[in-house]
Amino acid sequence: MFKIEEICTGQNFWHVFPNAEKSVFYNNYNKVMREKAPLHFETQGIYVDKRWVEVHAYPSQDGLSIYFHDITERKQMEERLKIEQQRLNYLLDSLPGNVALISPDYTIKYTNSNHLLKYGNLNNKTCYNYVFDRHERCEKCNIDQVFKERKNHYWEISKPDDQIFAVYASPFCDIDGSPMAVKISFNITSVKETENEIKRLSKLNLIGEMAAGIAHEIRNPMTTVKGFLQFLVQKERYHQDKEYFNLMIEELDRANSIITEFLSLAKDKLVELKMLDLNSIIKAIFPLIHSDALLKDNYINLDMEEIPKILLDTKEIRQLILNIVRNGLEVMTAGEYLTIKTYVDGNEVVFSVRDRGKGIPTNIVDKIGTPFFTTKDNGTGLGLATCYSIANRHKATIDFETGSEGTTFYVRFKVSVQK
Repeated sequence: MFKIEEICTGQNFWHVFPNAEKSVFYNNYNKVMREKAPLHFETQGIYVDKRWVEVHAYPSQDGLSIYFHDITERKQMEERLKIEQQRLNYLLDSLPGNVALISPDYTIKYTNSNHLLKYGNLNNKTCYNYVFDRHERCEKCNIDQVFKERKNHYWEISKPDDQIFAVYASPFCDIDGSPMAVKISFNITSVKETENEIKRLSKLNLIGEMAAGIAHEIRNPMTTVKGFLQFLVQKERYHQDKEYFNLMIEELDRANSIITEFLSLAKDKLVELKMLDLNSIIKAIFPLIHSDALLKDNYINLDMEEIPKILLDTKEIRQLILNIVRNGLEVMTAGEYLTIKTYVDGNEVVFSVRDRGKGIPTNIVDKIGTPFFTTKDNGTGLGLATCYSIANRHKATIDFETGSEGTTFYVRFKVSVQK
């Protein structure tokens, strides 16, 4: 530290340091003289190499008593800490999730920018009030367990808007040693949707493998049984039991139709894809669709735009169309219109069917397309599952929108690029 007494003893301060006359020193020294009260301040000095000094100025009978203390090292340390803090904040703000630092009384002490953007300013709020708008802490508080057990915790939260968050919380010590908990949450809604789709496809693949392996073996003895029943019913001695024989034959036919649908789930089923016009396929089976509608006293509205040819298997696409259309007709009351549309959306050809039913209940939306799940009294639960399998073999996708005014199913086919 420089020795100021060697520089200015017996000298006029402002003559020795003329630059100080236009600085914070001049204003603060005059304030001490004017108010007769001590003053302490920090500034970057003008004396030696712009070092930082802590200044204590006291009024005295003869003028001022001034004490200087070199705090350059402390200021440099503070600057380094400030840079590290900025780096840490930048790192936390760069994370895709929400980061919060929570004290044992559940007060949030810090959040990253993602958290602030989603929930707004902290205002010294508790986590349950800030995130969930509650006035009491959650009954099963995982943060509480982090403080009690001093170990990491993981859980998932489902929000009312159907968003799902994965939450990680870990014990943490603040700079003063006080216990804290750091909580990081990520929106995993799309991940969960993907997992559910993978599970659904896995079920379809499993069913498909089973179908390919056993369906033919089941059909052979059934065909034999049906043949003998048809032969025996012609015998005079069984004439009085004819209705029972017919019932057995009908049930065998019904079982056979289920197996036919079951076989269509096979993932390795051979398809003959050709460049075809989807509109032409719809027009070809429209008389059948129209008759189905008339039987239920409903009407069909066709709205087909000009679309390019795409790779299709005629038989499979017919089955897909009939399954979706018949599902729609079954949920409508008499006198309603079912609308069939085709159009181009970007690089996709879209086939849609809109019914005028009551919509799909929210508690079964996730089960739509699952093999053997049905809400019909006599349904097999294979109709839509078959449609999903057919779409998968065509590299197409199926989605739907549902509400109180009906449900619309969309089948989206990629437009093939001709080379």
